Amino acid sequence: MICDSLPRPPSWRLPVARSVVALGLASAATVWQRPTIAWLGTAFSAYCLADAVIFVAAAQRRSVTGLPFWALLMRGVAGFGAAIAMAQVTRPESLHALIVGWAVVAGIFDIVSALCARGRVDGETFLGLNGLVTAFLGVILSILPASAVADTGDLIAVYATMAGTLLLLLGARIAVSTTPPRRPVVVERSV
Repeated sequence: MICDSLPRPPSWRLPVARSVVALGLASAATVWQRPTIAWLGTAFSAYCLADAVIFVAAAQRRSVTGLPFWALLMRGVAGFGAAIAMAQVTRPESLHALIVGWAVVAGIFDIVSALCARGRVDGETFLGLNGLVTAFLGVILSILPASAVADTGDLIAVYATMAGTLLLLLGARIAVSTTPPRRPVVVERSV
C-alpha cells in the first residue's frame, strides 16, 4: 500500500522549509536578468539539493504526507540525483530534460502525497495544488524548445513563487490545525 498511517502529528516546519527554498529560487531567478545555462543549472541544482534534504528529514519524521518512509526517502534520493546531474550540465538540451523530468516526477509525487494525506492532514489541497503547479511547469517546459531553456528564468521564477506560496499556506494551515487550544487562565482573588 502506498499510503501509510501517520505515526506523528503533521509538522508545519517541513512545508515551510520547502516554501523558503522555493521562494529563494524565485528571488534568484528574478534578480538575475539573463541567466546562462551554467547559472540556471547551478540555481536549480541548489533548489533540488535543498528540497532533497527536506525530504530526507521528512522521511525521518514520516509526517505531513502519510507516505511511508521509503517513499519519502526515494523522493529525497531522486532530488539528490537531479541536483548532482544539474550541477554538471553544460548543454541546454540536457538541462532542459533534467528540469522537465524533475518537475513531472516531483509534481506527481506531491499529487499522490496529497491524496494520501486526504482526511489526515488539514490543508492537503495546498499540497495537491503545488503538485499540479510543479507538473504543469514540466509540461510547459516540454513544449518549449530545449535550446531556449536559459530564457525560461521568468517562468521558473513564477513557478517558484506559486509553489512557495502554496507550501507556505500548507504550513500555516497545518500549524493552525495542530496547535492545541489555549485554556483560559483563571485568577483567584483573595479576600
